[in-house]
Amino acid sequence: MIPHRMLTSEAYQCTAGVPRFGEAELTLIAAGARESPRGRCRILMHPGVESRLHHMAVAYAANSYIRTNKHRAKSESVTVLRGECIVVFFDQ
Repeated sequence: MIPHRMLTSEAYQCTAGVPRFGEAELTLIAAGARESPRGRCRILMHPGVESRLHHMAVAYAANSYIRTNKHRAKSESVTVLRGECIVVFFDQ
């Protein structure tokens, strides 16, 4: 398990310089998503909110919906490790 600390019931902050992410971490956030009222849980792997790139592993419970949002000054990418999802990207 990567070194981490709990921020909220839905978020953990990685405290390692370069995190290793594996089955234990997937299991942790999947369980957190199932227990969360909003159906989501994540491990933050970026140093802080001021980071230009927010790198995190996020688990969503089945049938979750994330409202369309725009990040004006930050980048975002999506990689599906388990399950499936629909992701829609908009341009200007």
